[in-house]
Amino acid sequence: MIGINAYPDPINQLNGCASDTYLVSELLQENGFVAENIRLLTDERATRDAILDRLHWLLDDVADESMAVRQAYSGTSGTTYKLGRALPLRRLDDEEYDKVGDLRGHKGPFLPVVLEACRENQLSYEYTNGSTTNGAFTYALVQEYRRVGRRRAATSFIELIRKTRIQIQRLADC
Repeated sequence: MIGINAYPDPINQLNGCASDTYLVSELLQENGFVAENIRLLTDERATRDAILDRLHWLLDDVADESMAVRQAYSGTSGTTYKLGRALPLRRLDDEEYDKVGDLRGHKGPFLPVVLEACRENQLSYEYTNGSTTNGAFTYALVQEYRRVGRRRAATSFIELIRKTRIQIQRLADC
């Protein structure tokens, strides 16, 4: 996961991206992922070479590919593939999904997922909880995911996002 608060132009400075990576890492570990299988890059450590190294690790060095999570947050620069562009793949049956994976050169039972809470031409909304600032979307998504987990209730992606949107509105009203 990549979280960059410190951008060269002071107008682009953020406060919640680095802490978002730690929050999502906590959530993954709460759900059975081993800390050693979660890689974080924040601020000055998120160099081009370090990011490429982590991408190679994602694609080459995961011991149990069935448990691999491919997730990254992108800041205000760089080309990203947003979750929305992957949505058509969700509708494919297994055979067609495998064909698309082969065509695109994916190896393993996964596709890398890059999540970006806002585009570079959008505002980034942040939420401060005590002394920690997070992106409002990330904070609300993690809180809602934890609520669903405590209830041990099945939920859809659409329902999770709907409830996250409600949570963001509550944060804005505070």
